[in-house]
Amino acid sequence: MKTKRFPSAYIWVVAWLIGWLGLSIFSSVFMHSSEHALDAALRGPVQIPPFGTDAFGRELLWLIPASAWVSLLFAALAAVGALMLASFLGSCFVVAPPKIRFLFERGLDFLLAFPSLLLALSWAAIHGPGWDTLTVALLVGAVPSHIRLVYSRGREILKEDYLLAAVASGADFPRLIVRYLFPEMFRTAAIKLPNVFAHALIAEATLTYMGIGAPMGRDTWGTLLVQGKDYL
Repeated sequence: MKTKRFPSAYIWVVAWLIGWLGLSIFSSVFMHSSEHALDAALRGPVQIPPFGTDAFGRELLWLIPASAWVSLLFAALAAVGALMLASFLGSCFVVAPPKIRFLFERGLDFLLAFPSLLLALSWAAIHGPGWDTLTVALLVGAVPSHIRLVYSRGREILKEDYLLAAVASGADFPRLIVRYLFPEMFRTAAIKLPNVFAHALIAEATLTYMGIGAPMGRDTWGTLLVQGKDYL
């Protein structure tokens, strides 16, 4: 009997993320990259320090990995949050009455028709920049496509024999969602998890660079881009 082997590609991905996180924590705790040294500000790349310094005299060699843990953690939380939210909403609306499903589908079409960046800018104009604005921007950009995927899969699951048997046995909507729909739709949505993680990582830097993301007091890859744009 053959046993399933864990794909080696997953091992390399996990090892890469753990390595980045470990380097980030090491840089934050032991290298003191957040200490300011204004007399050494804006040094170019030399032998020491090899990446130069920023406007506050901090070595970029250690500041880049030290600020990575915030970006990595935020991207991971945003990806998992989008996955859970899309799976839950897709499971709920797939068993909803036809009129509610029609309104739900039109709402998805509306969100997918507009660029997520435009919606993020609109929200930032009303609420102001910050982590909450960045979170809403990422969820608005990632959740609708996720929901469309799991919703389509859910419509297919409703035609499966085991689900029809559960309905014939008297299973109510909460049991159908928790016992049958949500686990299957969660596995379907998990396929896009790496893509959403990468999108969230880039979106954090992009939106922060535009001034609607992370606050300037917090070092992330986006805030480093903002600080460096005046000295290009």
